[in-house]
Amino acid sequence: MSLPKRAAGITLAATLTLPVAASTLDLRGSSQAEATTTVAAVERAPAPSPRANRAAARAALSERTIKVASRYKGVPYRFGGTTPRGFDCSGYTRFVFAKLHKKLPRTSQQQFNAAHRVKHPRVGDLLFYHSGSRNGPVYHVVIYAGHSRVWHAPNPGTRVKRGKIYAQHWTAGRF
Repeated sequence: MSLPKRAAGITLAATLTLPVAASTLDLRGSSQAEATTTVAAVERAPAPSPRANRAAARAALSERTIKVASRYKGVPYRFGGTTPRGFDCSGYTRFVFAKLHKKLPRTSQQQFNAAHRVKHPRVGDLLFYHSGSRNGPVYHVVIYAGHSRVWHAPNPGTRVKRGKIYAQHWTAGRF
């Protein structure tokens, strides 16, 4: 017997040697009544754990969120804007998440109130900027892109862009 081998999700658990009739194998010129052949016993590799499945799904969602957010780079800021003709900050986040089949409330404060707070943001989470302190009202929302970068519709006269986290007081939220 040999050690188990893994290939493409299948484990070869053992290698067996079995006797086989010579007539079945067509051993030309062989005078043996029996020969041997090798057969591998095959068993399925264990399925990934539910935790691994959730982590993979979350990573895929994060990647899709940033991909969708980046599509709207250059769209002009428009106060109250909710379409690619013009976005304000919460209109932008709401539009991006709608493309991912997630419904968000309209304003940044309402989005903050509805979000699940998290201590450490992951790519695709929302960051809510607060006035004065972490307990102050929310005045801006952005999509976290990793490495202290965000996607957002900054303010009048600008366009949707990827930039650095610029606020001192923010809270991360997840949908």
